[in-house]
Amino acid sequence: MTKTDVQVNIDSIRSMLQAARYAKTASGDLIKFIFTSSLAVYGGKLPETVDATTITTPEGAYGTGKLVAELLVNEYSRRGLIDGRILRLPTIVVRPGLPSPATSAFISGIIREPLHGEQALCPVGDSLESPELSLAAWVASPEVTIRNFVQAKHVPADKFLPHTRAVYLPGFTTTVREEIEALRQVAGEEAVKLISFKVCLSYFGTSTLTDVPRMTQQTDVSSRHGLPSSTTLTHSVSASPPMKEVWSPLSRGSRMPSLPGLLRLEFCSY
Repeated sequence: MTKTDVQVNIDSIRSMLQAARYAKTASGDLIKFIFTSSLAVYGGKLPETVDATTITTPEGAYGTGKLVAELLVNEYSRRGLIDGRILRLPTIVVRPGLPSPATSAFISGIIREPLHGEQALCPVGDSLESPELSLAAWVASPEVTIRNFVQAKHVPADKFLPHTRAVYLPGFTTTVREEIEALRQVAGEEAVKLISFKVCLSYFGTSTLTDVPRMTQQTDVSSRHGLPSSTTLTHSVSASPPMKEVWSPLSRGSRMPSLPGLLRLEFCSY
């Protein structure tokens, strides 16, 4: 982790926490501090189901920075200095704006670019028939994710687990192959032909990209706490915003975990 990594991903959050601890709302309540985190806080061999009790062992500077910031938010909340909420996001599909350098950017790119008549690169598999296209991802649409950000600030503080303020936002499991099929349904075969393939294992380390388990939703956060469930994949493709819409709080996104097994998640309880 470089000095810049620390300054951007850790020191900036600490500075905001310090400012928030000395501020109050107009009614005198603690500031609600909502931090956007990532599944990149996990790494290594994981259990079949990951929840808020699973040990976080990031394998990169990005995930490490997110985890350190999470610990700071937890500590400031525990000490009663702020009312923190840590939201671990699914991969956002379809991200608005221009292509991003984020590791998971291709998951949006193989939909967004063909919808606008432009070529897209898929870094897994070498054709539409490749078994690697069974790579699964935990995704959510931009509109539902934004609604959940707003909803998160209304969840009572006593609904969070006592040792952590981290929660997973609702999403659903899809595969690269299912994404391409949704694109075909919405925009036709000509759009699919704009996808080219170039295997790039650096996107996912040395992990096996086949036989990724489907994600199972075992705790319905949506019904218990008012968090709306995400839309269908076809709806997300149909609602893809224009590429020229550069500004978006979600346009840069967060990186995908290095291991496909991390995508088998359970909603944790507030």
